[in-house]
Amino acid sequence: MTKEFKKLLIIISIILFFFYCFLLINHNGILLFFGDGADQYIQFVSNSYDMIRLGEFSMWNSTMGLGANMFTMFFTVLGSPSFYLMLLAPNKEYLVYFIAIIDVIRFLIISILAYLWISKLIINEKARITVSIVFTFSGWILFWMHMPHFMDMYIYLALILYCLEYIFEDKKKILFSLSIAGLGVLSIYQLYMMSWFILFYMLCRYFMKYGKFDKKTFLPLLRKTLLFYLLGIGMGMIVILPSIFILLSTNRIDSSGFNLFSVISLNDILRTITSMISPVSNDYDYNLYFGAISNGIGDGNTIYNYTTILFPLLLGQLIHIKFKGKKVLLISTVIMYSLLLFRFSYFIINGNLSIRWTFFFVVINCMLLAFVLENQNQWNKKTLIINAFIVISMILGLTILSRTIDLISIQNRLIQKYVIPFLILISCLYVVSLIKFKRLFYFVLIVEIIFCLFVRMFNGDHWIIDEGKSIDYYHSKIFYHDVIDEIKSKETANSFYRLEIDSRDNLGYNLPLANNYKGFSFYVSVYNYYTAPLYENRFGNQWYNGYQPSKYLLKSLLGNKYLIQSKDTEIPYGYHEINSSNESNYIKFENSIDMGLGYATNKLISYEDVKDKSIFEQDMAMLQGIIVDDANATSSYIMPDAVDFDSVNKVFKPLVDFEGQYYIDYSLDDPQTTCRYEMYYEGNQFDELTNYEVGYQAIVLDKPYNDVFAYCTSNNNPNHYSNINIYSIDNQDVDELYNNWNNQDKFEDVVYKDDEITAKIKITSSNKMVMTNIPYDPGWKVKIDGKYTPIKVVNFGLIGFELNEGMHDVQMTFIPQGLYVGGFITIVSLGILVFIVVKKK
Repeated sequence: MTKEFKKLLIIISIILFFFYCFLLINHNGILLFFGDGADQYIQFVSNSYDMIRLGEFSMWNSTMGLGANMFTMFFTVLGSPSFYLMLLAPNKEYLVYFIAIIDVIRFLIISILAYLWISKLIINEKARITVSIVFTFSGWILFWMHMPHFMDMYIYLALILYCLEYIFEDKKKILFSLSIAGLGVLSIYQLYMMSWFILFYMLCRYFMKYGKFDKKTFLPLLRKTLLFYLLGIGMGMIVILPSIFILLSTNRIDSSGFNLFSVISLNDILRTITSMISPVSNDYDYNLYFGAISNGIGDGNTIYNYTTILFPLLLGQLIHIKFKGKKVLLISTVIMYSLLLFRFSYFIINGNLSIRWTFFFVVINCMLLAFVLENQNQWNKKTLIINAFIVISMILGLTILSRTIDLISIQNRLIQKYVIPFLILISCLYVVSLIKFKRLFYFVLIVEIIFCLFVRMFNGDHWIIDEGKSIDYYHSKIFYHDVIDEIKSKETANSFYRLEIDSRDNLGYNLPLANNYKGFSFYVSVYNYYTAPLYENRFGNQWYNGYQPSKYLLKSLLGNKYLIQSKDTEIPYGYHEINSSNESNYIKFENSIDMGLGYATNKLISYEDVKDKSIFEQDMAMLQGIIVDDANATSSYIMPDAVDFDSVNKVFKPLVDFEGQYYIDYSLDDPQTTCRYEMYYEGNQFDELTNYEVGYQAIVLDKPYNDVFAYCTSNNNPNHYSNINIYSIDNQDVDELYNNWNNQDKFEDVVYKDDEITAKIKITSSNKMVMTNIPYDPGWKVKIDGKYTPIKVVNFGLIGFELNEGMHDVQMTFIPQGLYVGGFITIVSLGILVFIVVKKK
């Protein structure tokens, strides 16, 4: 170990010591950011932790909404190397303590790999150590501290940079292939972005090294880089190919707003320019001078490429210094930054208008910084001072401007109060340490990095955990062991049922994932998009499905058997209380109807007849039959009684002696609507109720109200009253509906094991359609009495198939699309790799 490398490790250790000690003292070692960190990541990890530790891993994840391909977890958790370190936790409540420890390990690995990479470009000790540290704690990785799998991607970035430099020497090709394979397993998103980066980087470095194109050097380099890149993809195909099939079914590849000549907004251009003087403080509005949401002029598609304030302070030295490949590097920098102006760049490089690909600019910045520091003997001190004056003036001027004309959020106004003075002070200290007190340089660098880490942990306007809440609060909101275990103890092993918890906040969306039960809610970026028509505008939107109690009839049809409910909330009709829970704040209820895995009927309703109807009417159709994409389906359905509504005065009169629910349907106008009710009785006395559900909502009037005013306003436009229709369903109608369901042919002897289901069903007449409560996915195969039968989409996203009269054995198995082919390619690619290794020896 060289003296230089030891110095790097000492500096990194000091930074990480302060980082972890701060967490240990202030948060018991817990690093949990509000937002995606608390609402998604910890639940994803908990679910995968349970499946692996309990030996219950399967190809189908029934806890993600109504169910989804388990390979969706490779977009977030399962392909992440750091996740497997979290399996060392004694139980999942301890997972939150592992995040910070793994971050320490991750930062250390990145710094070492960055040092190995940059050492191939430059030889100056100070430059190599500095750039290694700057790269390790760049704005890109600090931004993604709330989603650790992106931080793992950064490890692969550093490793690939290291390998690419050696490929010019015909070395490290196998390590390069393994890196590509690992990145593909981590996430196909990152692999796609990295592929573009490899192309740009290799072109830049080729011309920096050789100065001009020469096919004798270029073609062999291209050939070996491409071949080992493809070999890496081949080795990862067992995950990559199924992931491609998932991605192709989603809207995550999006060309909306794509135009060859369209540019980003003025606000985003300004945010791009100022990113180099704006430390990343959070993951939602990360520029200190121009807000993503201020004045409605920007959409936030800008970079977070802060590479310490040292980078802009030294840019002026590029005028004076000379080094091999300078012209090529500067041209590459201009081209790369120019791409940020055009929306097509985001679409081509990222697949949509996201900004995740902008780690490119961290690498560019670090390369420029490396060559500037390498050639310090060519610096002009006067330029350094002028450069510092310009940077400080920009910081002060932009701060005053942003505060004067209100360009930033309240949170960023708070952050400016301590970040801006620090930036000015640290800029001055850098200049002093570079010109005179040179031994202070590493101290100044360490102070800035520690400060940037602290700013990120402050995360806007409060420390890490939302509103100062303790981790005990999060544990109580995320993990419901006792009450859910009580429910599970009532059921036989491998039975099929769903349960729901009435949590209405962001932490509740992924309760099924965190607690490993079949439910409805989720908050996931990628899910089973074949079921999107059933989810969207009914249970939620493309990002989350929340608790929607008004959909209890449809949920009963979909197999909901249990409800864990707060004592002070409305209990849907048909549920009765079972033995009280040990959890004092919750009561358990059981549904009077158990539809289990599904049922069969000959009442088929054509999709064409309902596709343009309101969500409420579509639900009424599903409650009375099965919706199929078949023009020959001619069954009808009956709508509930409509209630007269005065749309001018926004009022309706309740029915006399009515026991049931009123349904307010606004799905055709604006599904994202909030309703406020003023309910008058006994003269001028009134009660108020505000309720939000997607598509439609149900209310129960428990007093003899005379008039009910319904003010339903669009969430997208609070000044707009949504057009509504009101229906009434009395409890006797619900009883009749449930009796009808009980008389249908239903599954028996169900054995449910996520990706393998067996059951029996007796069809009492010929040619019935079976609706299962399993979401459609092409990976599902169904055998009836040992023979495969075609499956189709029914009820907007569930699996259906036809059966004739008689008793039938049903077997359903799930194998992700592309798994076998991908596995074969992986085996062949590994064989090629082994052959290459053996041949070299």
